[in-house]
Amino acid sequence: MEGGGAATDGIVASDDGGETWREASVGLRRRYMQTIAVDRTAAGVLLAGGEDGLYRSTDGARRWEAVESGARRVTDVAQSPHDGRVWTAATQDHGIFLSRDGGRTWGRLEGVPGAGMTWNHVAFSPHKEGVLAAAAFSQGVWVSEDMGKSWVDRSAGLPSRQVWRVRFDPDAAGRLYASVHEEAVFVSEDGGRSGWKRVGLEGSLAMDLVFVPVVKGGGK
Repeated sequence: MEGGGAATDGIVASDDGGETWREASVGLRRRYMQTIAVDRTAAGVLLAGGEDGLYRSTDGARRWEAVESGARRVTDVAQSPHDGRVWTAATQDHGIFLSRDGGRTWGRLEGVPGAGMTWNHVAFSPHKEGVLAAAAFSQGVWVSEDMGKSWVDRSAGLPSRQVWRVRFDPDAAGRLYASVHEEAVFVSEDGGRSGWKRVGLEGSLAMDLVFVPVVKGGGK
């Protein structure tokens, strides 16, 4: 199944690899949605977030139910690569939330710094369980090594703290990328500890960073 968000038009979904699309907003209290993710471990389960909080579907986005989590103005949802039951939700003004039961219930991560910060994104390290990186618009890049209990500012060396996205490289432990608003994409080889290096997309506004697997040798 493919899912897609359409801002104020709600959610649309495809059941045939994108050949056709259907309206998929039943149950949404407000149609402005900013993020959506398909649960890779549970068939038919999706999580979505928007201006009035988190939603969960268990039937392939045919119907959504609001998750009463305390999270509002959700900007990003992400699933742990180590444990499919673990999810994070980034928000504007309300901090970062964690779920350990597949998105059914949530709790605010109390160790997240900066009340009122706009958190744009949370990324799980694919190499080490419990390591998270978060991007905040005006507060840069922060890293946690204890599943969000404590955080360290890793923004030193970036030209601006206006960061849209962070992402760990699945092929290189410790390598972390960050997209800085109207500056460039930057990389650190040690999770931001010793600074950052420009790697391209000068002057861009990179809203996401995605790694695409490459098939070598012409195999399937």
